[in-house]
Amino acid sequence: MKIKTIDLPSIGRRYDFTTESGNSFVLIDYFSGYKEIYFLRNGETIGTIKLNEDESDQLAIILSGVFLKDFLEKRIDVIFRNIAIETVKIEENFKSINKTIEEIKFRTLTQTYIIAIIRNEISIVMPQPSEKVLKDDVLVLLGSIENIEKAKVYLKNLSFL
Repeated sequence: MKIKTIDLPSIGRRYDFTTESGNSFVLIDYFSGYKEIYFLRNGETIGTIKLNEDESDQLAIILSGVFLKDFLEKRIDVIFRNIAIETVKIEENFKSINKTIEEIKFRTLTQTYIIAIIRNEISIVMPQPSEKVLKDDVLVLLGSIENIEKAKVYLKNLSFL
């Protein structure tokens, strides 16, 4: 991919991207935190997307996660291919709300670890068994791909059904 960078005084920075396949798009990174993406065909704009700071951060996380996952899958020994880290947001209908990690016997029953809880933009790294699961928490799970999928169901229903 070719990337051309242009400073936009008092505005931000412009990035012009051209992929190997010839696709083009422009990213305007405003000092305000907003981002605009312009999709081009033959030099003409065919579509745009405007992202606020939170939306662009979420997109960056997804894109970097995909890159990291691809990178790791290509380079890590076969033994580690089944290890995954994934997040799950605790929604109001989850039966695990207001219960401690220990109460729901999370690790024992799911064979999955909660390695962090993101709560109100604060990270609780390696939460204690006495930590409660609260509505809108984002749990960062570590385990096998299969066990993480089961753990998501378990957090919602407190059963594997």
